[in-house]
Amino acid sequence: MKKQKKCKDIIILLIISASIFVCIGSSLGWLYIGNGRAGEPSPSVFSNKQEAVDSGKNSAFNPIEAPESWEEVFDERNSISAEINIPDEIRKYGFLKASGNIFLPQEDDVLPLFEDYYKPYKVKEHGYMTEYAGEDNLHLFLPVDENENTSSTSNSSDYIFMAFRDNYGTEYYNIDKYSKEQELDNFPIEKCNETIKKICDNLNLKEDIILKHYALDYRIMQEEALEFHMDGTDTKPDYAWTEEDNCYCYYISQTCNNIPLIPAYMLQRSENILNYYPHMIALSKERILRMFFTTIYDIHYENTYEELLSFSDIMKKYRKIIDLVPKEKSTNVNKIELRVVAVRENGKVFRMVPVWVFYGSTSYEGMEYTDSYAVFIDGLTGEEL
Repeated sequence: MKKQKKCKDIIILLIISASIFVCIGSSLGWLYIGNGRAGEPSPSVFSNKQEAVDSGKNSAFNPIEAPESWEEVFDERNSISAEINIPDEIRKYGFLKASGNIFLPQEDDVLPLFEDYYKPYKVKEHGYMTEYAGEDNLHLFLPVDENENTSSTSNSSDYIFMAFRDNYGTEYYNIDKYSKEQELDNFPIEKCNETIKKICDNLNLKEDIILKHYALDYRIMQEEALEFHMDGTDTKPDYAWTEEDNCYCYYISQTCNNIPLIPAYMLQRSENILNYYPHMIALSKERILRMFFTTIYDIHYENTYEELLSFSDIMKKYRKIIDLVPKEKSTNVNKIELRVVAVRENGKVFRMVPVWVFYGSTSYEGMEYTDSYAVFIDGLTGEEL
């Protein structure tokens, strides 16, 4: 009996130890546990371990206390009826302090990705970026200045984006015509994911990233191209669409503490902000068709947690903002989520700041249409951004 009891005690001890390891490991980045973020569409996740943090030096957790949803009517014009969407890890443990430096892709990082098909060669150094050209009228730009982007276009990409329009908020926007789940006949999604992972690794997107994709079936593109250009196009009037035109378009966001990063300039906008992904790759079976990467950060985590304001303090700030809304304007918030913005701290170092986004719609008295609405509040200071 004593031997059986001893074995039972050992098993219980092992279970408790394993539970503690999982909880601490997931919060510190040893172990990735998470479902990305809620939203439409559900993103895929390429998970890499965060920088290891010495548990012996780790400070106490600093969780966020926030309800799952919020309902409040401020007056006859302004209200909130929203789910509060933040990662479970943040609710349980808090926001691990993080900072980063801007990573500028170099020739050795990017040119090999284009070599097989395009044979790129240097054309000109502009001072703020370097330009390359290649087959299929390739134009590739690598930034020298941290304010510039990494991008590429080609004739093939022009044909594709003639039929696939991702310019949200315009009459040409047609993403809803393309599937988020379809697997293209000649291009398995698994193969595409392998290539996307390789590209992201080359561009130093080695921390966690989230992404969504659309399958661009050539038959749908043919229909859409005719819809937009009944008389043909300037680039290829009699273009015959085939299976070889099949491709996937990926939208990618870097994350910090499992929360998507958004560029600081997006704080000046509100359209579709919660579904905004800063980076994009259009990829066919044989090559990169188009690529666009904004600022990429090399992120490092510290061993302490940020002192975030409570959600009740954030709501006090939002009420003050609502008090200043003009009488002719109405607002309704239907989503409350966290995002991360990189704020320059000193020199080339950026601090990763959690930002509350209150998102919904707004309208004006006497006008029939509604517009998107977003308020950004610094999770550390409570300041409106």
